[in-house]
Amino acid sequence: MNIRHSQDETSEEASINSLKTLFLLSDLAPFYTLASYVKSSLAQENSVIGSLGSPSQMNTTLGNNANCLNIIMAAKHKTPSISFADDKEFENDSRSYEQIIYESKKVPTRKNWHDFFNGLIWSQFPTTKQYFNEQHVEQIQLNQSAKKRSPVRDKLTHFDECGLVLFTNCKEVNTQLEQHEWLRLFVENKCKWHSQIIPVIFGHALWEMLLNPFVGLTAKVVVIEVTDSVLAQIQSNKDSADRHAVCDNLLFAHISQRNLISAKRPFLPMPLLGIPQWSPIEQNDSFYRNDSYFMPKRR
Repeated sequence: MNIRHSQDETSEEASINSLKTLFLLSDLAPFYTLASYVKSSLAQENSVIGSLGSPSQMNTTLGNNANCLNIIMAAKHKTPSISFADDKEFENDSRSYEQIIYESKKVPTRKNWHDFFNGLIWSQFPTTKQYFNEQHVEQIQLNQSAKKRSPVRDKLTHFDECGLVLFTNCKEVNTQLEQHEWLRLFVENKCKWHSQIIPVIFGHALWEMLLNPFVGLTAKVVVIEVTDSVLAQIQSNKDSADRHAVCDNLLFAHISQRNLISAKRPFLPMPLLGIPQWSPIEQNDSFYRNDSYFMPKRR
């Protein structure tokens, strides 16, 4: 399926039916998990959906992003910390994007895939996303400027756009990532992926790029080692609010308590399509030995 890849708002993109497209992609990993999450949200929020018609009757084009995302947020959270509003509401607002969210508790939302996926991440990781927003505003106040981006803001943005979390009980994963031991990580550990190594996307730009995946697609990764019991919680009920609450709380604690954003290189690069079952390209020996994508570590 050829889907326009752009962060710019266009009438062509705004007319795309986001939910229908997402459900059509649900037989492809990793979209299966995301589509299940959205489906469960729509089924869960019967009272809200009832006032708007059935899911098939709802306006679920990207042009109706804000309304659709508010329904999903209401389904997953009894008292949502934020809501979504069409960005036209703020077109004459002099405040920065981050300041608007911080002060109004509204996320300006454009009619495109980028902001659709951003809204879904807000619904899955509200605590971490709010923490990132607060850190942005703190940096803006320190620098007395929203236009001048500090190193901290750059790192926040990198992870916000391209972040991936690996929840695992395998102690070797972090070292393999650090050392770029790609064959060990992806091939020798193949049977551990999705059971002992669970990838969870945080960066909304990753979802957007996965609509048209390409060799070179790279994630910024944090590895969070957890106990077997916590891993079992994350692995089960992949579309449930409880599962995402666990992931959100773990990620927030990992980043905030370790003051990770202040580290020189807080995130590890990882070829996203190396994850078993996540590539439309056959993951054979020659695929993993493409060292222009699976780059060796510089010595």
